[in-house]
Amino acid sequence: MSFEILVRPLIPPLIRPSPKPPILPFQDTPEQGVAVLRGLSGKLIDLTFSETSSWSKTRMAEKERKFDVERVHQKEEDGTINKENFVEVERLKQLTMQDGMGSEVRYIYLDPTKVYPGHYRDNIEVLETNVTVKNPDVPPVDTGGGVAP
Repeated sequence: MSFEILVRPLIPPLIRPSPKPPILPFQDTPEQGVAVLRGLSGKLIDLTFSETSSWSKTRMAEKERKFDVERVHQKEEDGTINKENFVEVERLKQLTMQDGMGSEVRYIYLDPTKVYPGHYRDNIEVLETNVTVKNPDVPPVDTGGGVAP
């Protein structure tokens, strides 16, 4: 039978760091008056560097849209078309947007009749083509081109 002896160094509590005092939250006392900051030197604290930045974002507004008016009839599960039940939709072809400086961005959307010529769906009836509508709320560029809010 053997015994093992463990040797641990003894660390007296005097060399251990003392615990940090608790930090209390700041309590405002307006009856004390204005706070005065004091330091070791009588020098004026001056701001040696300053930087500012600003930016603005112009809001795009719709200036003009070009679309086709189409009537989409209900298609039954067996493939027959119910002509009595339909919705009329505007299929967007082109959209022109204008920012506050007057510059324009034009979006052109895919036309299924050009991708698949002559293969229009049998439940879609085209009522009007290339209808153009201009937005009257967008001022012309020569007046500053600002976009109405």
